[in-house]
Amino acid sequence: MKKYTWMLLGLFIFAIGVLGIISPKSFVVEKSVIVNKGRFEVFDMIRSLKTHKEWNPWAKKDPSIVYDFKGVDGTEGFISHWLGNNQVGEGEQEIKKIVEGERIDYEIRFKSPFVTTNYSTLTTIEEGDSKTKLTWSMRGQMNFPFNVLFKIFKMQEKLEYDFEEGTNVLKAILEKEV
Repeated sequence: MKKYTWMLLGLFIFAIGVLGIISPKSFVVEKSVIVNKGRFEVFDMIRSLKTHKEWNPWAKKDPSIVYDFKGVDGTEGFISHWLGNNQVGEGEQEIKKIVEGERIDYEIRFKSPFVTTNYSTLTTIEEGDSKTKLTWSMRGQMNFPFNVLFKIFKMQEKLEYDFEEGTNVLKAILEKEV
């Protein structure tokens, strides 16, 4: 009986190792939405990290998140630090680069429940009279065993759902404004 238990354990560890080898080591999530507002109106809203809590889907998972800010909001180098519950964790987001009216690049440094750095971008592209294509994307690297957990827990699908929810909420907020 012990022999079979050890064989099963060995097989399980082997399977996890194989999954670690064949599972992707990076990810990209991207969602777009057409907003019925001009590009600069959309850009003015997304450039402020302080307003991200109004549409960011993770802010809804912990309404009592504590935020701290360093620098001048909407400028390169501005940092938004958050501390939340176990669903949100702790981390900070820094504006790394702004191309006025077109894109904002962020570095997101997660401190808990895991430590990693991801990169996010918000872009605005004019799509005609008072229409803007807003795209939110994030990319990151995953070492073993996180690449296996990412696959097992279907994190790609969960992130895509969160990004879609966030862009739709942002669209609703922008289109409601007078």
